[in-house]
Amino acid sequence: MPGPLTPLPLTYVLPLRRPAVADDDLAAYVRSLAGLAEVIVVDGSDAEVFAAHGAAFGPAVRHVPVDADLGGRYGKVNGVVTGVRAASHERIVVADDDVRYGGAELARMASLLESADVVRPQNHFEPCPWHARWDTARTLLNRAFAADYPGTLGVRRSTLLKAGGYDGDCLFENLELIRTVEAVGGTLLHAPDLYVRRLPPTARHFWSQRVRQAYDSFAVPGRLAGELAVLPAVAVAVRRRRGRSLAVGAGLSMAVAEAGRRRYGGARVFPATASLMAPVWIAERAVCAWLAVASRVVLGGVPYAGTVLAKSANSRRRLRRRHGRGRRGRASRLKDLAAKAVTAVHVAAYRASGGRVAGRLGGMPVLLLTTRGRRTGRRHTVPLTYFHDGGAVVLVASYAGDDHDPAWYRNLLADPEVEVTRGRDRRPMTARPGTDGEKARLWPVIVATYDGYRRYQSRTERDIPLAVLTPR
Repeated sequence: MPGPLTPLPLTYVLPLRRPAVADDDLAAYVRSLAGLAEVIVVDGSDAEVFAAHGAAFGPAVRHVPVDADLGGRYGKVNGVVTGVRAASHERIVVADDDVRYGGAELARMASLLESADVVRPQNHFEPCPWHARWDTARTLLNRAFAADYPGTLGVRRSTLLKAGGYDGDCLFENLELIRTVEAVGGTLLHAPDLYVRRLPPTARHFWSQRVRQAYDSFAVPGRLAGELAVLPAVAVAVRRRRGRSLAVGAGLSMAVAEAGRRRYGGARVFPATASLMAPVWIAERAVCAWLAVASRVVLGGVPYAGTVLAKSANSRRRLRRRHGRGRRGRASRLKDLAAKAVTAVHVAAYRASGGRVAGRLGGMPVLLLTTRGRRTGRRHTVPLTYFHDGGAVVLVASYAGDDHDPAWYRNLLADPEVEVTRGRDRRPMTARPGTDGEKARLWPVIVATYDGYRRYQSRTERDIPLAVLTPR
């Protein structure tokens, strides 16, 4: 008979606030997690409900109230910060009460948090009734172009505490947490193939969230502008009797959603019929985006728990300034501009000659790495020296000893599907951050090959990471 499972070095934080006692399913789920990791339920419920929850969750679960000094109007943030403060482990999973992790997913999250400060997995609804398929269409469109925002994140405790927590008055709280971690120098890792089950909402709750979800786009102005443009465009097409254009647009949206469904093996968890709902979701968002604007103008924001929240999320620039990283200085900006100019010339020479020109640097071979911009979705190509580790390609994210990770490294954390060109050979590869063990094993070889990497590490407090690329 196998022995008991060894708990993971991980804390699971569940912020909770209920007007009535949680159902037996949630209590059973929380109790089941207690054998897998440290579990902290931060409960903002009234005293009677709080006491009933404590009895239902059992002694193996740490059941605590929200810290009294936290006054953010979005209660979930107060619960998360309380749980992070109380956690015994560096690696933390934060999850809504409708998220359902299994042991394998928690173990994968713990592993990914070894090399990233915040990890964004992928939720999927199970079961998936009609309204969940409708909402899944949004997920698929997000996956086709960039990444989706789930109801759960992994985060390193020290990084979030370094930031002093995050803004408790923001509606799009997961984006705010991610941007805050990045603002203090943390790295984001997108894990689109880490699928975590989520229970669907009731149809009534689904309808109640349409405008609130549209309001999130105020945090991404370019996206909001696109959503606001849909309704006028449709109106013009209808007035000009261009039904065929509308049909083509609907078909294209379904094709894009299907591409998102198939990325990273998503077809095994997302139903094919969800792709067919893409035109419906776009139509809904086209209307709700305008309703969100009206709510902002008339009410000053979106109603939430007896108050009105005006802020979706803080901009990256504001957060960098708040945490002392907004002014990189003229020298740093000039360095970035010079690096872009040199990169453009290097890439052009490499491609024109098939790597015969600009194919080696410092005695090391050079490849071209193409990533997708984590914010823009545009393709970016940079020349990089590389090393071999068996069948894998190893890259060093040194950025000449700068205190920031290079953009290409942050891009591949957000989207691990990359393209590598060596000579005239171009092939797709999958990237991941190197583990601590790989760094310890490979670093002596790397600095022996080129001692400049040792100097780069001495210039910065940042632990220069490795990226490991394998063929797809």
